[in-house]
Amino acid sequence: MERKVNNNYYDFILDDEIKSFISKVQKHSTDGSSTDVARLRAEYNAVCLAFLTKNSSNVKSETKIITLADRGIPLRQYRKNSTSQVQIMYIHGGGFIMGGLDSHDSICADLCDHTGLMVTAVDYRLSPEYAHPAAFEDVVTAYNSLDKKTPTIVVGDSAGATLTAMLVNSLKGTASKALGQVLIYPYLGGDMRSGSYITHQNAPLLTTKDMQFYLKCWMQNKINSIKLPLHEESFRNLPSTIIATSSEDPLKTDGLLYKDKLLKAAVQVHHINGEGLIHGFLRARHSSKRAKRTFLKITQAIFMLSKKNYHGK
Repeated sequence: MERKVNNNYYDFILDDEIKSFISKVQKHSTDGSSTDVARLRAEYNAVCLAFLTKNSSNVKSETKIITLADRGIPLRQYRKNSTSQVQIMYIHGGGFIMGGLDSHDSICADLCDHTGLMVTAVDYRLSPEYAHPAAFEDVVTAYNSLDKKTPTIVVGDSAGATLTAMLVNSLKGTASKALGQVLIYPYLGGDMRSGSYITHQNAPLLTTKDMQFYLKCWMQNKINSIKLPLHEESFRNLPSTIIATSSEDPLKTDGLLYKDKLLKAAVQVHHINGEGLIHGFLRARHSSKRAKRTFLKITQAIFMLSKKNYHGK
């Protein structure tokens, strides 16, 4: 899953706080040779636990389940106050094979605390046991279960950002259209033979090879049957979009290309550049000044969007 920082470029470009963050992650991670999903999940859970922070006493959470005929979809809702007129749906990352409500619990709580908005986190089915479209079906069901009287901003990180963009694309032009979308270091279907997939193919904590493995689990060799966000025929009628990228991330080009496509389609876009940051920096928001600043920029942009004062500046 994660990789050692053994490239002189990253030793030079990353500051000491991010290097310390990487080292702490690596204490719980594999040497990079494992494709054992159970092992990767155990390591991922250990990393998440290592960076777990105490949630603000101002934020209350409650876990619920959407009961369907063949399965249940767990949700966790976070509230800071009862006057929020806009809500957030959060879709977690984890390479489509890892993560859940607990892995992103403190991230969602902090998001709720900083924006004041109710946050509903979704525990979708994971690959390879449940390949595409299982996760997508779960996030669609979760979105449809939300109170339609309250506008929704859909937020996702990494694989969750993929699902976010796919969901929001499926809603454009409908009465259920999202108020906005927030894509944090997203995978959007870019060409892995070019751009940051090459320049940052051996970046710390996520490599291009890692992504190829995750996608194989999720798509199960059916890539041509999945309409990924960068491959949409039209980008018109999408809601206001916030895209956060990390400068040292193989997925960076995806976010930049998507930004350009949306701008050409006259979609309001705000790009937040995490300079000197790597994939997964949300977990470093309490230990890295750079990560904290970028996280606060994201939450501030969400707050402005929720107030309909968002101008993409």
